[in-house]
Amino acid sequence: MHHRDAMDFVCPVSVFLPARKPPAKVLSRSKSLDQPPPMASVEEGGAIGESSDQTKQPESSRKSSSASSSKAGSSSSSGSGSSSRKKTDPKKDVVQEKRKRNSIFTLFPSVQWKPTVEENISVPVQYCDWMEPFSCEGKFTARYDLLPMELILKIFKQLNYSDRLAASEACRRWFEAAHYYEPFQRQMYFNFDRIEFNDEEGPIKYFSQPMRTYPYLSFTFVEFTKHSDFWLNNGMYIRELTLRCCLIRKKKFITIMKNLPVLERLELMQCDELFKHWTLDYSTDEPMFPFTLPHLKHLSLAACDYYNEYHFERFIEAAPALESIDVSNCFINLYLSRRMTMISRVMRLVSKNRNIMKALNISDIPCFDDVAWHLLAEMSGLYLTHFTVTYTDRIPLKDPGILKFFSVQTRLTHLDLTSSIGVNDICLQLIVESCPLLEVLKLRRCWLLSDEGVQDLHTLKHLRVLDVSSCERISDYGMRVGIIGKRPRQVDEAYFSLLCTLSDYTMYYLVLMFKNLQVLDLDSNATITDTSLQYLCCYSQDLRNLNLQSCAKRSQSRMRYHRKPLPIFRPQFELLPVELVVQIFKYLSTSDRRSASYVCSRWYEASKYCRFAEQMVLHLIGVDFDDFKPPVMNLILADRKYPLIKLSRVKLNVYSKFWENYGPFVREITFEKCMIWRERVISLFKHMPNLRVARFVECDLLRDDLFRTWKFFDNGLYTIDFPGVETLSLAKNNFSQLQFESMVEMMPNLTRIDFSNCFRQVETGRKMFLLSCIQKFIVRRQHVLRAINISGIPVDDIFLRGLADAEGLLLDELSLTYLEKMPTRLPAIVDLFRRQTNLRFLDVTGSNGITDYCVEQIVRHIAGLQVVVMTGCWGISDYGIRQVFRLQQLESLNLSNCIRMSKHGIIDGAAFSNRAIVKELHLELLDTLDEECVVKIGANFPNLTVLNIGGSSTCMTDWSAQYIFCNLVNLEHLNIERSTKLTDAGFTGIDLPEKTFSIWDVEETFAIDRLKKLRVLKVSGCYRMTDFALRYGFRFNELKELSLSRCHQISEVGVERLVSTCPTLEYLDLSECPNINDNCVKMIAIQLKRISTLKLANCPLLTEICLHYLVTFCKNLKYLYVRGCFKLPPDIAERLSKIPTLRQVYKS
Repeated sequence: MHHRDAMDFVCPVSVFLPARKPPAKVLSRSKSLDQPPPMASVEEGGAIGESSDQTKQPESSRKSSSASSSKAGSSSSSGSGSSSRKKTDPKKDVVQEKRKRNSIFTLFPSVQWKPTVEENISVPVQYCDWMEPFSCEGKFTARYDLLPMELILKIFKQLNYSDRLAASEACRRWFEAAHYYEPFQRQMYFNFDRIEFNDEEGPIKYFSQPMRTYPYLSFTFVEFTKHSDFWLNNGMYIRELTLRCCLIRKKKFITIMKNLPVLERLELMQCDELFKHWTLDYSTDEPMFPFTLPHLKHLSLAACDYYNEYHFERFIEAAPALESIDVSNCFINLYLSRRMTMISRVMRLVSKNRNIMKALNISDIPCFDDVAWHLLAEMSGLYLTHFTVTYTDRIPLKDPGILKFFSVQTRLTHLDLTSSIGVNDICLQLIVESCPLLEVLKLRRCWLLSDEGVQDLHTLKHLRVLDVSSCERISDYGMRVGIIGKRPRQVDEAYFSLLCTLSDYTMYYLVLMFKNLQVLDLDSNATITDTSLQYLCCYSQDLRNLNLQSCAKRSQSRMRYHRKPLPIFRPQFELLPVELVVQIFKYLSTSDRRSASYVCSRWYEASKYCRFAEQMVLHLIGVDFDDFKPPVMNLILADRKYPLIKLSRVKLNVYSKFWENYGPFVREITFEKCMIWRERVISLFKHMPNLRVARFVECDLLRDDLFRTWKFFDNGLYTIDFPGVETLSLAKNNFSQLQFESMVEMMPNLTRIDFSNCFRQVETGRKMFLLSCIQKFIVRRQHVLRAINISGIPVDDIFLRGLADAEGLLLDELSLTYLEKMPTRLPAIVDLFRRQTNLRFLDVTGSNGITDYCVEQIVRHIAGLQVVVMTGCWGISDYGIRQVFRLQQLESLNLSNCIRMSKHGIIDGAAFSNRAIVKELHLELLDTLDEECVVKIGANFPNLTVLNIGGSSTCMTDWSAQYIFCNLVNLEHLNIERSTKLTDAGFTGIDLPEKTFSIWDVEETFAIDRLKKLRVLKVSGCYRMTDFALRYGFRFNELKELSLSRCHQISEVGVERLVSTCPTLEYLDLSECPNINDNCVKMIAIQLKRISTLKLANCPLLTEICLHYLVTFCKNLKYLYVRGCFKLPPDIAERLSKIPTLRQVYKS
């Protein structure tokens, strides 16, 4: 047994109160409780003489429980001590005039003050009973146990439950006040968790013969199998009883219920054994229970799967005064007809008690359709105050029952619509209009709600709790105008997790309008900045619970990733010359080089070689770029160069010395979703004379973005040039003509431009005008431009005609999206490709207007193409594919999702290709391929390093996989996801029904571990693979990324072999593998030292034990996915906070 919200408490024992030097003359004063009475000088001397012995008395007197005994013991002891002192030291009887004191509080203002030797003079004093004992030497022990009971109760009323329970351990009197006062008892629950309910063993034996009552009891995972007198002795006082996941049978349940005459609340949660073997004689009308519960007002049968309509109907007959019923998450395992029967029984109960029914919980009940809503709405006299439901159906257009129901329920105060994906804006507007008394409104995961639905939420004057978490369609404007409003309200709890649209401006309104907030949940809000936190700290003084998990924009959470100390260096590695180490590091990848740099100081220095530093990016996410805040404060002090910088969601509104110190070394900078202004861009670029690449990606999503606040003077634009910039990217932005021209005019020597995915929220007319501006710019710079990326912006024939007529435009790279039907006469796109004979890179992703004729012209006039991306080009058939393979310099080809292509296009085209130089081949989501095509690929392209045939479920079999493993030994990236025909025999080459290669009596097969250079392997969805394949086929010393999600037959045995044969794994995905348990996580954490991303979503066997292994052994973990692991505790992020590199935990 344990108290909920229990805490430790330490009561102060003694305080040292020194005395001061007495004055020369003391005036007489009136007597009070803390002033000494007038007494003779001899008595005063006697009091002084007894001080040495009296110091021994407080310890014994503190142990007494009554004031009278304490005073008696103290006086007797002091008397004996003073008489002995008089006999041994008669010189102390000299008459002296001593000083009298006003009060111990005014005389000793500071308890820490220590007197000097000459000031150490003790004076007698009279004190109250609750101050006893007080020695004249200055030793004071507070007797809090002697405080009046009325005063103790008045103090305890100001404390919360946990503090009150902790204070009750101070003394017996406080214990009585905290436990036996009836208003405090109503707030105290006794929870018995995983115990044996037996009178002969604890803790039940201590409760069977009580000296007090236990009105509120809760039992979790308790077996009621033995007889106990607990219910006979305590049952008459029990008002609330909760049985959660308990093992209880029919006879024991009836015995317990007979002894609970005043029971008001009964909760039976997941007690399947109670109803599973409870058979009823349907031929009789005999009551199910030989007792009644006349005072029962609330009944909960949540998550009980085995009770039927007879159990339910006869159960409620024993409780005629039911006002609240909870049947949430029930009827899951019943057939459809039985579900409808159970719902009708619930409706019958509600109709029977409609005049007294106040609360109804029917959440997570399948088949609660529009007919049930009409039945509820038509019950006259039913006025609920608490209602919880999960509505997942689509609201019908004609006479919807849900709208009719909420229009009638005008007295609702608590409404929970969590996960009701069928609730739309119209429904919510009706709820707000019809239920003005709402105090609690929960709309978590109501995905159809938008700004229109929440526009009137601020009119609910009585609202105290609001939950709109995961409502992704609600924008920042809807939060500020609809939910928060412009008038202060008394909101106590607000839940806004997984809302990535909140801005600092909205947070400012939030803390101003909701000044009484006590609970605020901002979990996984990527837009919460340090400025928002400052608002909270300044205005929300009453906050008790604040959740800021996964708010990546906070600078302090980001700083801990830079505090990882270097490991201990071993001196023997210091002997290698730096030149030799650098030469070795040139053969390593970036991640391998970073791991090798931790070996010793010499290797660490070699990893910072300038050529290696140019491959490392300084990436800052969600920080304030301020010299006095981390991490910028630490970066300024570092002795390094940062040639590549990427800033994501960074606020650049403060001047920083970082750019003065490191700006000359910056060659490439990227601003992604940053808050930056044009003047700040100019000031930053002035410090970067060697800047070559500038990218501004999605900088219009925030309120104070790059383009929305870009103002111009009436006398013209700025004339500032940055001639060194050669590459400019404005991807995913919306800008005007003046903004575009101002940006490109500052960079006169641009050779590469990127306007991909721009103008997403721009009307068609304005988009065409901006495209014409881009066209004019390209024509104006046609002689210097070498790369253009306008993919994601559908272009027409007029735009392409302008580019085709630019005779000086000779590009190396071109990316565009062409959706129009190609004209039969003089198509501009064909003329453009005919002129661009120097192209090396061509990307026409999603261009449905590209046809076989266009592909033929590309192949004929652009013979030097090396990379061709035609993903989702549905207008290309096998003829066009055969033409593409004729490109003799082709190195990379992407034909994913070209649905008109068949296997013949690949087989016939492979005969004409230059097989030796093709390095990458992407054929994802092509169901028309078969195993013959895969065999042809394996035989014709021996130098492939990337092969992607994921999603093509029919082409990868055990036989075709053997040709891949045999011939493509240079593969570094292999994607064979959802290959449902692939088994262990194909992965290992063992027990194949037909050998792949056989000559006379020589037969040979191959396993997947023949691919020694493999870095990335994706086999998700290969559900026929078992532990056998992991044990005998997976041996990779250089594998970095492995995806095994939805491989249902993988267990602990396979994981044990995997972690020992693939020690360099950095990314591992075991999502939806039902056999993964805590031991698997333990082996992964111990042996995979470099693991940085671990996905364990929907693994039902994982418990909180695995978190301990991750904290203890995973020192490089950055991302953890545990969504759907329902056995894990909710405070996962807090438990994993000790991992220094952890960035984000994805949980449900």
